[in-house]
Amino acid sequence: MADKFDVTFEGNDLSEVGAIVNEPGSTVEVSATAKLVGSYGCVVTVGGVDDAQAYVFRSVSPIGSNYLSYLFYLDPNSFTIVDGNQFRLSLVETTSTYLASLHLDYTTADGYSVYLYGFEDDESSHETSKYPIGDGVNTIEVHITRATNSSSANGTALLYVNGSLKETITGLDNYDLFDDMTNVCVGWYRDWE
Repeated sequence: MADKFDVTFEGNDLSEVGAIVNEPGSTVEVSATAKLVGSYGCVVTVGGVDDAQAYVFRSVSPIGSNYLSYLFYLDPNSFTIVDGNQFRLSLVETTSTYLASLHLDYTTADGYSVYLYGFEDDESSHETSKYPIGDGVNTIEVHITRATNSSSANGTALLYVNGSLKETITGLDNYDLFDDMTNVCVGWYRDWE
């Protein structure tokens, strides 16, 4: 299946994304100094307040597929996070909840790690373990497969870090959520509650 969209920032602007959210004191910019792959990259700068967030998103409604995957490159760039805090890095939004949510965690003892939530039609969720990432360029991939039908619980959500499958969430009843998808968002979201 062909890509629904491919955001590379190679136009040296944000025209490839559907919309940008940056609040309060936060920015989303394209810069050659932020390149991880290609000539340009996206820089997310987060303001110094508790509810700061900055992200880009694309509408994916409806995707017309039983499978969704996305990949992005992440460099925490020594970003200072309060010990024990978590932030959302990506969301696959639906009209009522999420299909998937990827998080970045930081502890002084262990450093940075990522983990994935897979959601079900009843809005319950299941999460992977936390997997360490380095303070450099990391490749993060999420693959979500739709359940066979509305009465099946055989959907999956897979988390890859730097090309290695870290964990598969199985038994997801996510059939209806695929019809309700609205956006794929990548960026920096306020503290996870």
